[in-house]
Amino acid sequence: MAVALLLCLTLSAKAQFQQSPQQGGQGQVEVTDEELERFIKASREASDLQIAAQQQILNIVEGEGIDPERYKAVMQARERGRTFEDLDVSSDEQEKIERAAGKLEELGSEVYARMVEIAEKQGLEMGRFQELNMAIQQDRELQQRLEQAIERIHQQEDQQH
Repeated sequence: MAVALLLCLTLSAKAQFQQSPQQGGQGQVEVTDEELERFIKASREASDLQIAAQQQILNIVEGEGIDPERYKAVMQARERGRTFEDLDVSSDEQEKIERAAGKLEELGSEVYARMVEIAEKQGLEMGRFQELNMAIQQDRELQQRLEQAIERIHQQEDQQH
């Protein structure tokens, strides 16, 4: 969905801006089972936050009277250096887009702050959470460990209910 893309763009840009540089070296990231479980718990809550934020994004854009697909297209073109004039955007539409963009930037900051809280509540610094996220995407062995940890957590939850 276009709205999901908007959130991802906002969050990834903010994360890249605020993330400290990686400390040298390549290779695998060392991850304990406990840390993996904390990552899973934080990711679940972050996913719920993202779903709620996607609805807020849609509400903001539509609340300004802009079609979400149009907003996405204009903003992507602007990122590639196109001007509002190049895109045949009226001054009224430009004002709406700029108002929505300001509100979305504010929402992105709020969502990022909440993501930091979620990670820290599970005992993870945001930089470490991001490092784990990247490592999981790149390391098949870690992906398998993640799947096993998810299964363990599900079994524990089933036993508790």
